[in-house]
Amino acid sequence: MVTNMSQKQNIDYRNSLLQKLKIGERLSSSEKIWLQVNPAYNVSYGEDALAFDILQLHPNAKYSVQLSLKDMNPKGIFQSWFTCVLGDGVISIPGDSKKYQSIRFRLTKDEPTITFDFYSENGLARVEYAQIYETNNSTGINSVKSDWYPKLAMKKKELSKNKIAYSCKSKDNEDFNSFIFIIEIKKYDCLACSGL
Repeated sequence: MVTNMSQKQNIDYRNSLLQKLKIGERLSSSEKIWLQVNPAYNVSYGEDALAFDILQLHPNAKYSVQLSLKDMNPKGIFQSWFTCVLGDGVISIPGDSKKYQSIRFRLTKDEPTITFDFYSENGLARVEYAQIYETNNSTGINSVKSDWYPKLAMKKKELSKNKIAYSCKSKDNEDFNSFIFIIEIKKYDCLACSGL
């Protein structure tokens, strides 16, 4: 599933698969899975610019995950997304009886942190973000997500073994400081310890 390709090999292989789709060729099951379980890069903003990231954690383990806002352009509205890859897991928020496959949070200065539990059989989680903006349409708002919108990209910096910062650009400017969030992941020592 997850490959140990170099960044350049990853970019070239993903582009070759997307090219196959573009000309109408069908992808094999393993190629479809590969697209979901490996990070995607937005090379328009440098070879280290991600469209989405894949976290490789221990399989069949439970984690406490904390998303924290580090900084945000006051004119921007952004969401952090955290997803179970291949639908192979569950996300649980304390105080909420529902179980989720994917969640999005709008971190703000007033509510800069959210903590939730995550379990995955394959140990994979997908991280990305979205930008929300005003429009003239009937709802007055629209959103774009980094996994498909070409003007969004993020850069990853490992702060420690279990803490990662993502610096994100907005659709309207070129720098990577419009939205900065941190993910901190702590593994539970026992499977019964979390709220999952």
